[in-house]
Amino acid sequence: SPWMYHHFAYPRWNPLAHIMKHLPGRIALDRERILDFGCGIGHFTHLFNPVGYLGIDVDENRIRFAQKRNPSHRFQTVINDGKIPLEDHSFDVILVCAVLHHIPDDHILLYLPEFKRILAPSGAVLIFEPCIFPTSRFNNFFMKLFDDGKYIRTEDEYLAFCLDHFNTSVHEKFKTSNFYNVLFFSATSA
Repeated sequence: SPWMYHHFAYPRWNPLAHIMKHLPGRIALDRERILDFGCGIGHFTHLFNPVGYLGIDVDENRIRFAQKRNPSHRFQTVINDGKIPLEDHSFDVILVCAVLHHIPDDHILLYLPEFKRILAPSGAVLIFEPCIFPTSRFNNFFMKLFDDGKYIRTEDEYLAFCLDHFNTSVHEKFKTSNFYNVLFFSATSA
């Protein structure tokens, strides 16, 4: 349920606090038009100005929960067969946080052209994903055992998706306090 996810995936000691500290350095949180792709319960919503924020997800229950918790922000269930019915160049930043490891390869390949279409020419896709690190056997095992995502990939696998549509830059690879490896990279128009 969204309530359980909120309390167990993002407890008060939030293992993803490391992610939140990187966002202000990458984007103007109060000015940018932000699309939070796969926003779930809207955990990062409080970082963004409600005027430029839109959170989208396939799960209507999570969208309702996010809207209840964040009534000044906009949320929609708008993803349909790989199409995102939003206007061309309508967002400066697309935030993808812990979403791609839930999506099979063929579906990701459908979303990438959509990201490019709705992203402003000077915009960026910021991606934080659980990642298999070659030297992190325990964390790799832990993530595969306990995460609901069936598609936790290596750095090379994540970056390969973007080759035809974007230029990528890896910003950081880190481990969280809850035994996750996280890859933080951005994708900009090629």
